[in-house]
Amino acid sequence: MKGKKERSRWKRWKGGLIRCLPGAVFFLVTACPVAAKEETEAVIVSEEENEFPGSIREDGLEKQVLAYYEAEGKGDLEKMTEARGMEDRERQIRIQVLSENGMSDIQVTRMVVYPADERRIVIVSYDMYLEGVEQGKKVKLPGLETFLTEPDKEGGWVLFEEVPKEAEEEMADRIMACWDREEVGDWINEINRAYEEALKDSPETVEWIDEVREKLGKELSEELAKELEMQERHYYTVKKGDSLWRIAGELLGDGTEWKKLYEENRELIGENPDLILPGTELAIARQAGEKS
Repeated sequence: MKGKKERSRWKRWKGGLIRCLPGAVFFLVTACPVAAKEETEAVIVSEEENEFPGSIREDGLEKQVLAYYEAEGKGDLEKMTEARGMEDRERQIRIQVLSENGMSDIQVTRMVVYPADERRIVIVSYDMYLEGVEQGKKVKLPGLETFLTEPDKEGGWVLFEEVPKEAEEEMADRIMACWDREEVGDWINEINRAYEEALKDSPETVEWIDEVREKLGKELSEELAKELEMQERHYYTVKKGDSLWRIAGELLGDGTEWKKLYEENRELIGENPDLILPGTELAIARQAGEKS
C-alpha cells in the first residue's frame, strides 16, 4: 500500500506541474515586451549559501545546468545532449520548433538545489526571449522547471525532467516536499500570476503559443510514428547465394516484394539490385501478419 500511495502522490505532483505548463509547450510563459535593444541580464545563481532553507550549493551541477540552458537558447542540440548527460529527442524537437519560431535566447534567473541522497533536485527559473512576436519588440517569457539529477561515471550529472521509473517510489515524497515548501510555492505563484496577467494584454503572444503548440504537436506525432516504424524494423544479414527475390519471399511472404526491399536499402545496395554482397545488413520493415 505504501508504494501505491507514493505513486499516487507522484502523479498528483506531475499533474500539478503539467497544469502549470500550457498545452504541449514545456515552459511557463508570460508576455512581457521589452525594448528591442535592451540588454538582458540574468541572476544566474544566488551567491548566498543556502538561499532557500534546506537547499545546498553544488557548483559543478549548477555550471552544468547553466551550460544546458545556454545550449537550449542557441538551439545547439549537440551541446544540449552533452550538458544534459543523455539524449532526449522529445526535448530536442521542442527546442528546434522554438528556435525556428523566434526563440533567440534563454537566461537562467534562479536555481535552487536540494539534496536527495546521491541525487539532487534542481528547480530552475529562466527567461526566454523571442523575436518577431510583436513588431519592434522582444518578448520575455519567464518559465520554471524541475530536474531530478543523478551522478554519472565521469563526475558530472544526468538531468532528468521526470523521475525514472526505478526511482519513482523513492523520490516522489522528496520532490513533493520541495514543492510544498512555502518559498518554492511563492516562487511558482509569482510566475503563474505574471503569466496570467501578461497574456491579457498580448494577443500576439497568445496566438504565438497556439501556433507553436500546433507545430510542436505535429512534430512530436511524426517523431512517434518514426519510433514505432523503427520498432517494427528488422535486419537480415545477406548470405552467399542470396537474392532480393529469395529474401522477400522468405521474410515478406512474396518474392515480388523484392522491389520494396530494394528501395528501402537502395543507398546500401547501390544501383544494381542483383548485386548484394554477403554480410550486408538489409533493413526490413515488416507489416502485421508477415513472417518473423
